Amino acid sequence: SRGLGDVYKRQAIDKGTYQLAIANILPKLAPNRQKCYFHESCKVYASTTDNMKYLCLADSDFKLDCAFSFLEAVKDKVNKTFSETEINTANSFGDGFRQELETLIIDYNKDPESDKAKAIIANLTDLKNIAAENINKVLERDIKIEVVLQKSNAMKGVCLLYTSPSPRDLSTSRMPSSA
Repeated sequence: SRGLGDVYKRQAIDKGTYQLAIANILPKLAPNRQKCYFHESCKVYASTTDNMKYLCLADSDFKLDCAFSFLEAVKDKVNKTFSETEINTANSFGDGFRQELETLIIDYNKDPESDKAKAIIANLTDLKNIAAENINKVLERDIKIEVVLQKSNAMKGVCLLYTSPSPRDLSTSRMPSSA
């Protein structure tokens, strides 16, 4: 469960109360059901089959769907690793299976919210970089526009010199008047 160390510390301190809570929960579990029980600051998630009961002790903020997904993964591991006879007669599944469970616990303890936060931060960083790039492009364009405006104003001043026709142009463009 997330906050594994805290849960284990509380469980070690209040070992009797957790064992009592589990002992009270186990008889209540109906076959092929999923249920969540509250115990002090923790939750006990339970998932059952016809012949097995799977429990998960977790912090109260651990998400329901994540806990039941974990229990389903444990069920799958048990069913793939052991025969039905081994499941029905076993008190313990051994150290090899314990290591597989530890791996599952570690995988499910990765905080999906922190992954989402990392993705959001990455998206915001990309957005910031794109915005900065666009601002730089606009500033470059603004500088280019200012240069073009200065050149056009300079050309306008030159063009003003030729706004009135020259005397030669006036003499050639006139048609002789017929009287």
